[in-house]
Amino acid sequence: MKSERKKKELSLKGFLVLFVGYAAFLALGTVLFSRAGHEATVRSNVKDIRHWAAAISAYISEHGSVPTNPHGLLHPEHPFVRELIPYLKYIRMNDRWGETLRIWTGPGNRIYGITTSGSNDFIIASYGAKGNLGGWDISHAASSFYSLKKRSAFQQDIVYFNGRFIHGPLFTRPDQADFNN
Repeated sequence: MKSERKKKELSLKGFLVLFVGYAAFLALGTVLFSRAGHEATVRSNVKDIRHWAAAISAYISEHGSVPTNPHGLLHPEHPFVRELIPYLKYIRMNDRWGETLRIWTGPGNRIYGITTSGSNDFIIASYGAKGNLGGWDISHAASSFYSLKKRSAFQQDIVYFNGRFIHGPLFTRPDQADFNN
């Protein structure tokens, strides 16, 4: 009788150990999957920002200056977007979190501690996962690039100014070696 009871206790203990192990595995898998998904979203946003920057640069090469967009907002009917359509392979006005990308062009824009002064100046930004303008400023250049190891990093802005990223994630993989250039 005692051996049957021990077997039942053992199987209950075994079940509990298995259950706790499975729960821990699921929790870890969820965290890793979520981080990988957010990192893929960041990489896609970087790609989209580069795409807009290439279109703006091509437009400047052909026309001598960038079409103005002083408020940073994008809308399909806006003249800024219409003028760039021939230079875009695809049109994505929202970042991969569903928030509107921001593009300020021309002189007189002040954002991130930068004041655009020339007719060819432009700033492109994604406000991060929450869609709020971050508190980063160009005067904090030491904190310009950040690691994606912390969950809070996905809330930070990605900022591109006149041909290069000035604030964004620091990718370490070789295929992203040109990110900071």
